[in-house]
Amino acid sequence: MYLIISAVALAIGGAIAIALLAKRPYRIKYVTLQKLPIYLDALLKRGHNGAFLRIEDMDSEKFLQFSKYIQPNRRIGLELSFPKSPWSEPYYQELKSFLRRQHINFDITPMEAAPTEEFLDVDCQSDLALAERLAEGIFREVFQRRGELFFRLTPINISAKDELIDN
Repeated sequence: MYLIISAVALAIGGAIAIALLAKRPYRIKYVTLQKLPIYLDALLKRGHNGAFLRIEDMDSEKFLQFSKYIQPNRRIGLELSFPKSPWSEPYYQELKSFLRRQHINFDITPMEAAPTEEFLDVDCQSDLALAERLAEGIFREVFQRRGELFFRLTPINISAKDELIDN
């Protein structure tokens, strides 16, 4: 009798653990700067509308996020959105200066929800080279990261199939 109760309890506990793990977002660790273009390309081609790729520095709390948009005419592109919030405020003005030095256009989107005051948005359109240049430049020049960079990536709503998603 105790064996049956123990087996049932173990099965229930295992099912709960699996369910909790399944809800966690998939993360890819120790991605180098040289491998980052593979994931940006996957976002652009295989991401659904609103899909995003969070790029986190493995050695700090700093991160970037690119999202994919699909417009009604099947025009697809990537947008970098950088928040002005407590963690990012020390880098916000330097990011604006970096973008101006690189002659990269950006927009500011005000937010009503604290603690994020606004977002700085850069429309990369379908220019992967620009997205790659932004990621490297922001980590190197704005966040002042030196040496080998390692990232933890969180891809959300990107198809595992090798397919173009444009609608």
